[in-house]
Order: sequence, then C-alpha cells, then structure tokens
Amino acid sequence: MHPAVQVVYLLLIIVFLILPVPLNKALGREADREEAQNNEMRTMAEKPPLNWYTIPGFPIAYEAWFSDALPFKDELVKTGSLLDYYVFHSSMGDKVLIGKEGWLFYKDSQVNSEDPVADYEATNLYGEAELMEIAEKMVTARDELASRGISFAVMIAPSKERANAEYIPDRYGEPGAYSRMAQIGDYLREHTDLTVVTPYSALAEYKAAHPDAQLYYKYDTHWNNLGAYIGAKALNEALGIEGMLEPEELQISYGDPPVYDLARLLDLGEELQDDRPVILDNAVRANMDYWTNGKGTEYRYKNLDGTGDPRKIFIVGDSFSTMMSRYVAPSFRELYLNFYYNYNLEMLEEEAPDLVVYEVVERYVDNMRHFSITEGVDAEAEQ
Repeated sequence: MHPAVQVVYLLLIIVFLILPVPLNKALGREADREEAQNNEMRTMAEKPPLNWYTIPGFPIAYEAWFSDALPFKDELVKTGSLLDYYVFHSSMGDKVLIGKEGWLFYKDSQVNSEDPVADYEATNLYGEAELMEIAEKMVTARDELASRGISFAVMIAPSKERANAEYIPDRYGEPGAYSRMAQIGDYLREHTDLTVVTPYSALAEYKAAHPDAQLYYKYDTHWNNLGAYIGAKALNEALGIEGMLEPEELQISYGDPPVYDLARLLDLGEELQDDRPVILDNAVRANMDYWTNGKGTEYRYKNLDGTGDPRKIFIVGDSFSTMMSRYVAPSFRELYLNFYYNYNLEMLEEEAPDLVVYEVVERYVDNMRHFSITEGVDAEAEQ
C-alpha cells in the first residue's frame, strides 16, 4: 500500500476514535442517564472519583462508567439490535430471546435466580423439602388470616413462554410436560385445603377454541387484556363469584401501542409498535372509582353501584395482578392491590379486607418460599 494511503487510513482511524466525544458535546447529545436507565431497566454507573482511597477499584469503576457514557452508545446499541432482530433473528444480549415471527421472550433473572427457560423446559422442578416449605408458608398465611376473620387464596399466573410455546425457537423443543407451576398447584391441592388457582388450563382451552386469539403481548412479558380477563374470571369463579361475561361475549377494539418492556430491553421500544393492545369495551359493567399511586404498584377500586360481592378483596401480587385487577374488581365491593415487595402487616390491618389473594407469576414462584403474611418478603428474596 502506498505510504500516502497508509497515512490517510491512520488519520481516519484517529478521527473516528477522537471525533465522537467533541461531536457528541457539540450536538448537545450527552447521555441522558434517566432515559438510559429506563431503557436498560438498571441504574447507570457513576463516574468514580480518583484519589488515594479509590485507586484499587478505579479501573473497573471507570470502565463501567465509560461504557455507560460512551458517545453515541444508544445509536450503536440500536443499530446492533435492529440487525439482530431483523437480519439474524437472535439477540446477543442475555435478557431477551427472539422467537418465531418476531415474538420476544424474557430469559434473564432479577431475583431468586428465576429462569424462564428452565420453567419452559421443566428442568427446575422442586424437591419434596421445597414443596413442603412453600405449603407451610401458604398454610401459615391462611391460618394467620383466619384468626383475623379473613379468607385466603393463592393464584399462580402462567408466564408467557409456556402459554405461547408455538413461538419459541425450535432449538428449545416442546415445553416440558410437567411444569413447576403445575407441580406447586398439584402439591398444594393434594396436601392442603387451600384455594389454589392456576389459570393455565383456562387460557389453553380458550386458545385451542380460538387459534388466532392473542392472550399475551408480542413484545412484552405480560398477558394482554384478554388473557388477564380470562385469568380474572378463573380467579373469581374459584372465589365463588359468577356472572362475568364469557370471553366470546366481549366486545374487542384496539388501542395505541405503548413502549413494551421486552422491546425496550432491546432498545427497540419505538420501532416495535405493530402489536396494538386489545381493549375490552364491555368487560367492566359497573361504575367504578379508580385510584393508583402512579408507580404501577398500588391500586384501589370501589364499586359505586353496590352490585358486587359485599366483601373487600386485597390482592398481594406482582405486575400480572395489575392487569387482572380491573376485571376482578367489579365483582366486589372494593379491591386493593399492592406488590408483595411493598407489603407489610400494618398495610393489612389498615385495609381490613375480607379476603386476601396472594398472586405470583410463574417465573417468580420461588418468592412463595420467602413470603410471610406477618413479615412480608424476607431479605433473601429482595436481593
């Protein structure tokens, strides 16, 4: 290669290495940390100070900060995600699995080493000791509530993977025949007299009768309004509540898509917008008073028509409850919902419900081993 060409190449390399930093500042495009934290669902690294005390850990801390503050990082990540999604149909990250027809599935772990893929493959079944521990926790909760004149029920909401197995990549095979969700449900029914609701069969039956029906969001971890309604109907019926419309009677329309959580993890929240959310126009047949704390963790509903069951229901659950609660609530006098990570005994005493439902989504069932109706969630589960 001619020496002049080598010099040009060298200069270009230097420019591309140095230019992004001043260009990023000139364009006023310094990293928006709050937006980045929302996109990646984690706290971004802070720039570490350099002094005598920070020297030992400074290189690692600085590398973490530099990675988060890298100029044009969002554009680079988004370009890679677009190539992964549309060209390679796979993700290099460890959080999201790209399935058939562009469906997204969660495969990461947040607490208690949950493993959605192991749930799907049924390779993480519990031993007898763990099942006994779960049963003991739930029975203890039931007994404590009974001493206060409060009824108790347990609900396990199915995760997206098993309920939409047809979109899981072929390399994972068919879903395991006997899941941990089914194992817990069967054990509690066989060894306790608890009211236990696992609406997977109701969802599967509806889907078998309506093959084109979508019960979970394509780009999100959660069930959609139709799936949540079917789950709510299964719960209400287990609690002795009849009269909800059959799913076939629902009037369905479609709304504007939000930024779905799994799409956001791929930094493609604004791109993956073709899955319009289902709206159930006639599902709520009572005049309801509604309040939420704005954080998506606390909700309150009151039946202003007085047409519901006279009991007040308290759901201690997770985000699957928030979708479902709007369809459970009209059948009761009042419904209060709070996440189990926020729950404490004072909250129970203040709300004074007639009925408590402990809800947990399939991938978080290990939280059942760490929950107490008097103490809330223990420290191990909060890690």
